[in-house]
Amino acid sequence: MARAAIGLGANLGDPEKALACALAALGRLPGTRVVAASRPREFPAEGGPPQPPYQNGAALLETSLPPEDLLAALHRIEAEQGRRRRDPWGPRTLDLDLLLHGDAVRRGPRPVLPHPRMVGRGFVLEPLAEIAPDLVHPVLRRTVRQLRDEWRARRDAPPGEAPILRGLPAWEEFRRGVRASGRTLGFVPTMGALHEGHLALLRVARAECDVAVASVYVNPLQFGPSEDFAAYPRDLEGDARFCRMVGAHGVFTVTDAEMYPPGHATFVTVEGLSEGLCGKSRPGHFRGVATVVAKLLNIVRPDRAFFGQKDAQQAVIIRRLAADLDFPVEIAVLPTVREPDGLAKSSRNAYLRGDERDRALCLSRALGRGMDLVEAGERDAARVRAEMERVVRETPGAGLEYVELVDPETLRPVARIEAPTLAALAVRVGKTRLIDNATLYP
Repeated sequence: MARAAIGLGANLGDPEKALACALAALGRLPGTRVVAASRPREFPAEGGPPQPPYQNGAALLETSLPPEDLLAALHRIEAEQGRRRRDPWGPRTLDLDLLLHGDAVRRGPRPVLPHPRMVGRGFVLEPLAEIAPDLVHPVLRRTVRQLRDEWRARRDAPPGEAPILRGLPAWEEFRRGVRASGRTLGFVPTMGALHEGHLALLRVARAECDVAVASVYVNPLQFGPSEDFAAYPRDLEGDARFCRMVGAHGVFTVTDAEMYPPGHATFVTVEGLSEGLCGKSRPGHFRGVATVVAKLLNIVRPDRAFFGQKDAQQAVIIRRLAADLDFPVEIAVLPTVREPDGLAKSSRNAYLRGDERDRALCLSRALGRGMDLVEAGERDAARVRAEMERVVRETPGAGLEYVELVDPETLRPVARIEAPTLAALAVRVGKTRLIDNATLYP
């Protein structure tokens, strides 16, 4: 028998009833007993679109089920309560997370154990500390009570001043101070032109780490010869003001000469993941991305690095890069932040002129069409892709580059949608190239 910790949450319908029904269902699982359950508490939603606050709780189980079977059982209980996985970060009737399973430590496949985000979430740590304060995290070797107190200290710490750290020596001095004090470091790499999507990443970094910093560097290696490197918006002072708004502790920037000094001849290529999707029309792009991210991770040496799901292919490549090169960093990929009408936030949205802004909505409409078809029972990937393409082609002034349905880990095309599938597309609206994606849940 293993002792498993479960996080519970709901913010649609009758949340308290949903949590009570979930606890009853957990107690009916074979070989499983509910040892303790916290009282439900209200917490604001973190991440995803604007939504109502959650009722959150925690449960402690004794179970003979292995982690894979227990996770599958949690998903079945969610489905029985009406959970739809169309938007895994949006409001939901029930959300069950497997936080701990005995002393199991697993990097994947699912479930990843301990849950990689539990130590940064007050809505997990507060109720879990109520029922199991002395439960020990098998990696950090600290009790739930200690993790809860550390989270409270981060929450209550005064915001950072976000000084601009210009150049490698300034960064190294800053980094040494963070490490000497034993604080955790969260990192958000950017190319500047910050928008709400970047700020959402920084907010999570601020909540989950003692120190949160962003880098601002427009990387020439990831721009093709006909792309907008010279025209890419640059406003370092404005970016620093945005960072201060969310309590970041610093903004790190370097010059091209520091990042790629004379004689630089080493590049990073993640084979098998870089050639499809955007890699088809942007040869060399992901070599530039992988190279600069590898250098930044080596320079910054964060505990956690935060990326957005909007650049889905990039996120998969960076996860593989960090694993293959043994970077001691957790790569966290957070949901796409959207405008109220569904347009994904992007620095390139600033290039849209006149009615191009409305035409750009064809990307989110196409994804919505794909999700509707799969929810209605369609499993043929070619039919779903054709319908998504039709939505784009019927939009005046929108040039379709690709629509692909792929495995979310290997990025290989799928013929049947029998498991969570990544739907990704790229569209040119006027002179602006836009990308977007969503996960289709059968």
